[in-house]
Amino acid sequence: MTTMTSWCSPQYPVLTWDKFSQNVRKTLHPRVTDDRLDDAVKYLEYMGEIYIAQSRGEKTKLVVVNLKWFCSKVIAQAFASEDDFAFLKPEPLQSKSRYTTEDFQKLFPSLADHIDDVVEFLKQLDLIFEVEENSYIMPVKLSQSKKDQLWQEDPTMTEYYGRRIECRDETDLFSADAFPCFQVAMMKKYWRQSKKPVISLHEVKISQSVEGYVELMPDMKAIQYYVRGRGEAQMEKCHQMLKNIEVMIDNELEDRSPGTCVTKKYLSSTEVKKLKDLHNIRGYTKEQLQEAIIQHEGTVCEEGTQNTDKVASIVCKGYDVTFLEECGLHCMLELGITKHIKQRLVEALDTKRYTRDDYRSFGEACGISERRLEQMEAHLQGPSMTSAVLDEWDKGGSHTVGELLRILSMPGLVDNQEAKSILTNMLRNAGQDPSTTVTGSAISAGLSLKVLAHRAALRRSSEELYRSAQPNTLMDHLHHCFPEETAAKLQQRLIEVDMFTGMQEIINELLKLKEPTWWEALIEE
Repeated sequence: MTTMTSWCSPQYPVLTWDKFSQNVRKTLHPRVTDDRLDDAVKYLEYMGEIYIAQSRGEKTKLVVVNLKWFCSKVIAQAFASEDDFAFLKPEPLQSKSRYTTEDFQKLFPSLADHIDDVVEFLKQLDLIFEVEENSYIMPVKLSQSKKDQLWQEDPTMTEYYGRRIECRDETDLFSADAFPCFQVAMMKKYWRQSKKPVISLHEVKISQSVEGYVELMPDMKAIQYYVRGRGEAQMEKCHQMLKNIEVMIDNELEDRSPGTCVTKKYLSSTEVKKLKDLHNIRGYTKEQLQEAIIQHEGTVCEEGTQNTDKVASIVCKGYDVTFLEECGLHCMLELGITKHIKQRLVEALDTKRYTRDDYRSFGEACGISERRLEQMEAHLQGPSMTSAVLDEWDKGGSHTVGELLRILSMPGLVDNQEAKSILTNMLRNAGQDPSTTVTGSAISAGLSLKVLAHRAALRRSSEELYRSAQPNTLMDHLHHCFPEETAAKLQQRLIEVDMFTGMQEIINELLKLKEPTWWEALIEE
């Protein structure tokens, strides 16, 4: 390192990449290749011996070869408090919302000839953000909290979600630059949006179609973030913003506070919505929510109190697959089935088929009577009967993904292979084994295994049956299979329509029977 510092002035130990590489080849190794030089420089930077930055306005790199100078004369001087400046000659930067190049020139009078490079160093370290030409925000120099102004009550907002990332060990805290650099990262990501981010000393707010708010706790041991939206239609956007914020916080903590172990907690949506005393809001670990899902039907209780929350109100149900990945087949249906998967099940089961491998058999398997299904069809408010059946079945919120898979997998019950594949692929994508046996009753229709076996056989043979069955044979058997009124109606249909259509209607009626009759004999004929 002594050799490198001799290549430049001690007042400004910074070299352009060309001069740096020339000095390396002249002083250290004349035949070093560009690739080997790049590797060596990356290693030195990783070890904290040098710092590489991009020159402002030029397509060249700058190499700081004396980091003691850089930290004491640039970083420390830029961020020191007034007390720190008792031993320094230049005046400290006063707290204000914007700074200019002229402000930095006053702060670094000895570096006036290189001020553009110094500003670029601060920018590339995410310590300042350029909002427009020659106008910069420095988060650590902003005024005190503006929480009361940034995060106010809004009666149009109905969906609220919150998370907290906190130090796991009481002796830990986040590094002083972690949150300011996170603020700059947020500014970079959202500044070009129509509604620009707003920040104060320890907060940042993002306003898009949904709103997000992130704050550093006073003890510097936790970061809390909240999102809110207008109605369930914005739940997906709330979930996406939560994920974006979490990823950005994780990245900054990994870079700025390496080695600090953290715990993520899910905040009570009920408490977040109150917008009061958010520093003391109750939160739950992922493990607590998992236990609540598997053992307490999705109700989680705060330790040491009687306060409870529903897991479904804490997560963005229909979009967040965290607990499907963690709980697998034991995951509650409303937390495991995303809106996308539900729509695919609707597409697979909504169309009526003469083999009844559609929402009607699905409804029967869920314990919904045919009469009730007819009532639901007559008063259907949405576009989908499959969706209505799912909602009716899981009205109490106690059914699981495993129970749904069991219904779709049992031969003779629904026999819709597309729906089964959708669910098994969903589980595999979540890292779960769909072949795991799930205990508990999945059949509420009172169907015997014998009936299910006959139904499965009838569905397998249905196409051959309706193409080859003889009309006279059907006429003879109808009265033995069905009530007189149904048999007469089917006989009339056989006269009125073509044989194929009439046979499809008979197969449809046969698959509604709950006692095996003459199916095997008919199939054999």
